[in-house]
Amino acid sequence: MKSRISTVRVFQCLLINITLLAFVCCRSQDSNFKPKAISPPPDSVIREIPKFFQRKQWTEYFSALQSSLNMRPLHDGFKDWQLRIWVAHAVYDYMDSAQLIILTKEDDRISGTLYTYVARESKRLGKTHVETNGRFVSLVPKSGWTSFMDSLNKLSIFTLPDHTKIEGYFLATDSYGVMLEAATKNSYRLYDYPDYSQHVGKIPEAEKLYQALKLMEDEFIIKIVY
Repeated sequence: MKSRISTVRVFQCLLINITLLAFVCCRSQDSNFKPKAISPPPDSVIREIPKFFQRKQWTEYFSALQSSLNMRPLHDGFKDWQLRIWVAHAVYDYMDSAQLIILTKEDDRISGTLYTYVARESKRLGKTHVETNGRFVSLVPKSGWTSFMDSLNKLSIFTLPDHTKIEGYFLATDSYGVMLEAATKNSYRLYDYPDYSQHVGKIPEAEKLYQALKLMEDEFIIKIVY
């Protein structure tokens, strides 16, 4: 009887030791465990921005200008697509009116807007500040959006290269012209055509831009100030 009790006690002690050993091992593994860092998703927007427009002076001004116009920047992409056409750049301190044409596709609906405004730049506490005064009107093409967009796409308005990539595109003194931004969900392009009217009829890309602007004038019944 004594031998049986002794055997039971030995078995109980052995079971307790095994349990303690397993607990210690688990605690040891927990102390050495380091959670794997979760990296943020990579930026999926492909950007094409000429060097001139990557300068700090420009980015500060352009950010202030868009903020004054109550528009968010496009460099992080757009749900469907948006095209912004800045006539006369709208980046200088003009007393004359500047124009901005915006074409947007969102939720399978296309819309257009024309901004006409004056921009004035100033410095406040070392930061760029822009004030704009003007008005905007909605744009609707005479032929309907489907026909209008077909004609616009044939002129490659979304894929025109920046003028710096076009051979023979020279600039006159104090050049100004048209700057475009095109954004989709995964891409952003900024391309510039200063003094483009001097190249109409000589350089195909400048001709396409000119024809695109004329198309907008005819379809929207507006006057674009070149």
